[in-house]
Amino acid sequence: MRAGWRTWASLAVAVLAGLTAYRVYLDATAALPVVVANRDLTAPVKIEPDMVSVALRPAAAVHPSAVTSLEDVVGRVLRRDVVGGEVVLATDIAPGEGAGLSLALPPGRQAFFLPAGLEQGLGGAVAAGDRVDVIFVGGDGPAAVARTLLEAVPVLQVRDEEGRRLEEDGRPLGVLLAVT
Repeated sequence: MRAGWRTWASLAVAVLAGLTAYRVYLDATAALPVVVANRDLTAPVKIEPDMVSVALRPAAAVHPSAVTSLEDVVGRVLRRDVVGGEVVLATDIAPGEGAGLSLALPPGRQAFFLPAGLEQGLGGAVAAGDRVDVIFVGGDGPAAVARTLLEAVPVLQVRDEEGRRLEEDGRPLGVLLAVT
């Protein structure tokens, strides 16, 4: 018995449907390599090779900022805490190789040192993580003027005139602020 055109058309549609289903299956099961934490990591910490590894994750579930190579993270400093098994994102890693102020600076902010001793209102009560208002006071007596220059500015660190942190010698002479 000779196959008619309908049989061939049906066979072609079946093959096409099978190929499409196979392609969808491949896309759904595709995996990408990503860097994951081997254990809970507390920032800031310099990432050592034993702290991270590469694991395969479904492509559809991989964050666009996921780090895919160990070379991109080993030797760098972690900016935020990461839970064991969590994918490490590019934004979790501090720029460069040091653990300087870049860890504490929010994106779009710069560090600004404002001299302020005990007599200017510090009083030892300001600590890193606090938010302060920067107020300008000019003039003397009844002609004195006070103006708020900045409000709720995050304090990065409290330092002395030689750049030492408050914890190092207990003499605050200024604050390091994160300003826009």
